[in-house]
Amino acid sequence: MKPSLDNQYNLLSKTFHWVTFILIIVLSVTGLAMADMPRGPEKLDLIDLHGALGFLLLFITICRVLWRLSSPQPLPSAGLSSQTITLSKLVHFTFYGLMGAQVILGMLSIYTVGRALYFFGLFEIPSPLARDIPLHHTMETLHSIGWYTLVALIALHILAVLIHHKNGVPILRRMT
Repeated sequence: MKPSLDNQYNLLSKTFHWVTFILIIVLSVTGLAMADMPRGPEKLDLIDLHGALGFLLLFITICRVLWRLSSPQPLPSAGLSSQTITLSKLVHFTFYGLMGAQVILGMLSIYTVGRALYFFGLFEIPSPLARDIPLHHTMETLHSIGWYTLVALIALHILAVLIHHKNGVPILRRMT
């Protein structure tokens, strides 16, 4: 794949990036809200919304990876060391893997209580698993650990962009 010559990400790449960011924020808010809610219909509705948004994130992540593999990417910004470029690639690879893993762990959390995954009332994916509460708790724990890891990576990503921007490396402009 030939690199993009204008050193900017294309519109679809930018759209995937910012929609992903917004979805992660909304998923974080709904996930944290669910943790403090008592059992009841409101919590089940929020679980269904969270699951649907997570499934949407998985779809967007798959599309994003396919787009990234099939479209020209800009060259790394001038002024970045080879170690920084390698670390950036590692962080981005980890983002994609972690987003996929988070959705799968979330789906398993839903399935292990015997619930289907509902996608905004358009369709449902029935649980392929029997109810298994100990496994459910394990999936929820792994899902929580994944969220904390994702938040840490996002913070690292934002910090790196701001540091590079402050140092005159125009990373921020590539994705805006």
